[in-house]
Amino acid sequence: MGYWLGADALYVENLDFQTWADRHPEASPEGSLIRALPDGSFSLTLHGEVVKRFYTEYVPSIRGP
Repeated sequence: MGYWLGADALYVENLDFQTWADRHPEASPEGSLIRALPDGSFSLTLHGEVVKRFYTEYVPSIRGP
């Protein structure tokens, strides 16, 4: 929705919720966009994959060449 409203930037909460020690016990880490891995790297969650597809596939498809 922020994209269609013309926002220049959006604040995104819960980017990597699973790394917060004080998170709510019922909160799922799969709600975040990225997942911290034990080796210090990161991977995208399913939600993160949707955001990636939005920016790499949807936006270019409506803007044209």
